[in-house]
Amino acid sequence: MKTVIEMAREAGWPDSLIAPVIMAKLAEFAELVRADEREACAGECDEWIKNGSALAEDIAAAIRARSNT
Repeated sequence: MKTVIEMAREAGWPDSLIAPVIMAKLAEFAELVRADEREACAGECDEWIKNGSALAEDIAAAIRARSNT
């Protein structure tokens, strides 16, 4: 997974904006976005689980487990 600094540079941020305080807050924001996206994906799997898909249960668990890596 890319770091926030790598993504900022890839997005064209100049080094003058990549200050420790800004990056720390941006890293917190990025983690919130990632957690929200993981939960949205896992939630889609939950819908499949309701329809009897055992594989979707494993996939949802794997997506949610990514927050621990």
